[in-house]
Amino acid sequence: MSLLTTLQSDMKQAMKVGEAVVRDALRLILANLKNTAIDSGKDITELTDEEIIVVLRREIKRRKESISAFQEGGRDDLIQQEKSELEIFEKYVPEQMPSDDIDVIVQEVVDELGGKDKAEFGQVMGMVMKKVQGKADGSLVSERVKAILS
Repeated sequence: MSLLTTLQSDMKQAMKVGEAVVRDALRLILANLKNTAIDSGKDITELTDEEIIVVLRREIKRRKESISAFQEGGRDDLIQQEKSELEIFEKYVPEQMPSDDIDVIVQEVVDELGGKDKAEFGQVMGMVMKKVQGKADGSLVSERVKAILS
């Protein structure tokens, strides 16, 4: 079963049992997926699971940023809604790669390029992100690359 089918099925189930938060969160993701498909000139059914995971990760990142902003602003009422949506979205993405595994990949790329210069940061980041494809958060990869190149 594709990830798109799972999302659609789960939304229908949430509608049947009256889970408004789940229903609304999944509707949001499905709308974002439709927009992504339109932007790339595809039908939503043509999106791969990897493309869907990219959209999910983007929404997860937005929720985490919103939670931080709401905490700074003392908006406890909005924090809970964002946390609920975050939990829902995280159920559909694969588990993140541990930082030790990321370090190994970064070291392989650095060795491949044959240098340990901070000027190569962009090149290293690009190659590492291709290798981890959705299995690691970009900010964590960036942190690990900076640590190894320093």
